[in-house]
Amino acid sequence: MFSKPPRRAGLWWQACEAQGWDFEDREKRLDVFQEAIGQRKSFKELTNPEFGHIRAKMERYANILKGAEKELSPEKCAAPAIRHKILSEILPCLGVYVDDPIAYAERILVKEFKTKVFENLSEIRQPSKTGKQPSSPLERFFWTLSGRLQAKRRKAGDSIKEMREKSALQK
Repeated sequence: MFSKPPRRAGLWWQACEAQGWDFEDREKRLDVFQEAIGQRKSFKELTNPEFGHIRAKMERYANILKGAEKELSPEKCAAPAIRHKILSEILPCLGVYVDDPIAYAERILVKEFKTKVFENLSEIRQPSKTGKQPSSPLERFFWTLSGRLQAKRRKAGDSIKEMREKSALQK
């Protein structure tokens, strides 16, 4: 019987090549995961933020400069996931309740964040004036949009499932 050859692509392989590790060494891979997220987990068990931290660690070991930068600033690992959620879930759902969700989001950006482009929002966490957990402008924009969406959904009397069906996110 033939066995499937190992996949020689991706960050783990690049990190192994750069560090001189054995690509097949599962224990070493789990050790790297432990360094990055504090737990030994398989790929299937990872959450998006955990994957971001592991990706940054692998990029560092593979001598990819952006990985070292992300590792020094861990909140940058979550930023792509937040931006994706805004674009792929929140804005389409807002479209159920407002005519132009992009214009609606831009008004919030201009009024509260003094910019028209949410990609310009910093993902660096800043201390809270109220003593709560620090958050970044990008996270605050996400929570503002999400809160307004939920208020509009409740006002319309829709369940989350109904909202997602209307926005074509769920069938």
